[in-house]
Amino acid sequence: MQSASGGVMQDQKVYGVLSGKQLPVEPSLPSQANAVRKTLSDCAQLFQTCQTEVTCPEIGTWHITMSRPELSLRLALLIRARLYAEFGLVARIAIGIGPQNGASKSHLASGLSDRALSHMTSYFDLTGALPLQTGPLREWMRTLLHLCSGLAKGWTKRQAEILAQALIMPTATHQQISETLSPPVRKQTVTDSLRGANWRVLQEALVLFEQTDWQKLITANC
Repeated sequence: MQSASGGVMQDQKVYGVLSGKQLPVEPSLPSQANAVRKTLSDCAQLFQTCQTEVTCPEIGTWHITMSRPELSLRLALLIRARLYAEFGLVARIAIGIGPQNGASKSHLASGLSDRALSHMTSYFDLTGALPLQTGPLREWMRTLLHLCSGLAKGWTKRQAEILAQALIMPTATHQQISETLSPPVRKQTVTDSLRGANWRVLQEALVLFEQTDWQKLITANC
């Protein structure tokens, strides 16, 4: 729904959409495609405070729609960590944030994330896009995600495994995280792995992203 001036009405719901693909695109084992889909669904279901919808239009590609766009960066990092730790796959993810597209019930965010993914260069594995009308916010968001991409590029499988737990247990101690792993590891292993994975800096990016009122910012500018 649009206002008389052509902008989005203030009550128009804003969504986050993750468009992703993994490298290599074709899994090395026939059963791996189903395992990857299950991991994607498991990751999305961990975010119980918001509605999520996972679709996999073809092998190696997927979309996740989130009713709470502020959580989309945390989910993107979780997926990247899980796919690398479990399958050795590198996930390339684009986050689009935008309003529902009127009576069609489609999401502007889906088109934004698809285009951002298709235009993402090999320098990055994570990018994002906002509606054109949001002006400088578009560059702010994309730059933040590119920085997160750079911080995540050097993860080892062990770091990715431990960071995945930290992402879903934000208030847990390193000792508590160590006890959730199978097999359990020493607390110092968790501390060293999170340090090597740039967890402290990523936490700051997550706080900034999650404290942003995307609903207000998008509807005020579109």
